[in-house]
Amino acid sequence: MVARHGTIAEAIPWVLGANLGTTATAYLASFNGGVLGKQAALGHLLCKGVGIALCYPFMSYLSQVAVYLAPGDVSRQIAHSHTLFNIIVAIVFFPFIGLGVRIVRWMIPDRDTEGAFRFLYLDPRSLNAPELALAQAQRELLRLSDTVEQW
Repeated sequence: MVARHGTIAEAIPWVLGANLGTTATAYLASFNGGVLGKQAALGHLLCKGVGIALCYPFMSYLSQVAVYLAPGDVSRQIAHSHTLFNIIVAIVFFPFIGLGVRIVRWMIPDRDTEGAFRFLYLDPRSLNAPELALAQAQRELLRLSDTVEQW
């Protein structure tokens, strides 16, 4: 039996599916975590899912760019298509980070308390004073490390 080697055009749907699959497993794993973990996993899942939906009609262009970057080497073309997809999704969604945060917080609302791992000493208003912000971050790290040691 002769092994048949595929083309980049055949591999790109698999690349897109792998991107979605890795986010889905992280999302499922977040079910036992806190609110912040669930929100992060859902945001990742939504970002990749919408990115795949937007990219799907343009798969042929993605494969053409991958072939241009690595002519004759399908394994490199697959790697390039994977990297290009993720870079494009990051660039496209960067202006919409605030909207994404609002959507995720609407879908999974914040709780007033996140237990021992909520932030107590961090204050966003201190970002204008780097020395104060750094001191607060250090204090929070010490408190959280004490909490982890006690567990």
